[in-house]
Amino acid sequence: MPIVVEPGWNQFGNPFAFPVAWASVQRSENVGDLVYFDPSLGASGDYAVESPTVLFPFEGCFVRNASSQPETLWVPPIEASA
Repeated sequence: MPIVVEPGWNQFGNPFAFPVAWASVQRSENVGDLVYFDPSLGASGDYAVESPTVLFPFEGCFVRNASSQPETLWVPPIEASA
């Protein structure tokens, strides 16, 4: 499934009802690794980010497109192995 990401930071979620491995997502070198916010890792108003390896259903992530043009992520409809 194609997902267009605009230049800069983008938020998106897994378009499927099953987990998908981030390594299986086709993307250009302009699109960085996934980032998500985990409030349990921070304290006293701080926050922490993680780089997940799996896109889980119903969870959102951030990804940065370093290009000045839109880029396309190709998310395969293949469930991540456990």
